[in-house]
Amino acid sequence: MKYLPFACCLILAACTTVPPQTPIQSKALLEQQLATIAPSVPGRPATFLLVVAGYDQPVPFSSEMRLAAHQLGIAFDANRRTVLLSNARNDSTTLPQAMPDVLDDAIKGLAGKMNLQEDTLAIYMVSHGRYDGAFVLNRQGSPMSTISPAWLRATLNQAEIKWRVVFASACFAGVFDKALADDDTMVMTAADALHPSFGCSNDNQYTYFGRALLDKRDFAHPDWAAIYADTAE
Repeated sequence: MKYLPFACCLILAACTTVPPQTPIQSKALLEQQLATIAPSVPGRPATFLLVVAGYDQPVPFSSEMRLAAHQLGIAFDANRRTVLLSNARNDSTTLPQAMPDVLDDAIKGLAGKMNLQEDTLAIYMVSHGRYDGAFVLNRQGSPMSTISPAWLRATLNQAEIKWRVVFASACFAGVFDKALADDDTMVMTAADALHPSFGCSNDNQYTYFGRALLDKRDFAHPDWAAIYADTAE
């Protein structure tokens, strides 16, 4: 009996470790989300939303993903046209995990639902960012990977999505602005290309950027809608 506490600790540790999804599992969960999204109606421009929590910890990434899905879903009237990808441990059995090939499939899957000349794809990404601006994708128990601004631009181009809105909540995320912003693409980042962002700590519910941008009762104020409308003209 003197070994029982140690044995219990081993059992509890095993229960709290969830193996990472395989690409097949993530793509199956992605297909379930895409199947619920109705195709665009010609002549009625709409916004489709992709929200990505790229790192398995700390807590703010998963929380901010959900906040962004809720608030941007209201602001863009995209609640029924939203896909979530998350590497957070608490999402590992319910949401597709964010890997480059799954993110590629998500963008192309949403493009297949869109009127590519009328509709907008809004992407909100929250994670750690490297000093070179790469957006980090990290799943518990798997090698770390990244996506670059050039990769995201090429993927959106291949999907033939014309109108784009990109939010990047990560350190050095200003690199995405330089690579993506143009007459058809609005980009908003948590930091410029030379500085870190703040708030990615378990002491916070959201990053500083997410809290400032999204955690407001008046987020869907007409002023915000007007700013968005100006970018889509």
